[in-house]
Amino acid sequence: AFVRSELASNLTDGKWTSVISDKDGDVHEVPPDATVYLSFSSKIDHDMAFETLRAANAELLGAHSGDPAGDFDACGPRCIAVRPRALASNRRSALVFPQGGLYSPIAGRATEKVELALQGLLPFTLPFLYETMPKERWRRREHRFRRHRLYLRHGLQGNA
Repeated sequence: AFVRSELASNLTDGKWTSVISDKDGDVHEVPPDATVYLSFSSKIDHDMAFETLRAANAELLGAHSGDPAGDFDACGPRCIAVRPRALASNRRSALVFPQGGLYSPIAGRATEKVELALQGLLPFTLPFLYETMPKERWRRREHRFRRHRLYLRHGLQGNA
């Protein structure tokens, strides 16, 4: 699975990536304009696969047909693209394809549940990276001028 957002990509000069790795494993950041692409191991019936996804994820994909949040596209014979409702900033959720769900009239039911962890836009932060933990003076907020290393998720332009 992967996530595309034209707006996030344009704002970061193509450096945006949806994958956020943390202690809970990989999570995908989902901006409001994002499309989530899901791949299957065999050919699928797109309408059947989407209805299974919609039934298991009513909050993310809309509860019924005609719901504008429930858009999907066929992105290939083994791929479906869905546009979940915009997640609140920093809110985690999961897109679930349930065990027993149908995705093709010629394939059997899904043998296990598959979850894709999603998260709304991350708040802007400049996290410091430490090679060694700060000393006691730092904890008491007695800062001195020094160099700090920052992790910038989307990078900077070469001339910055």
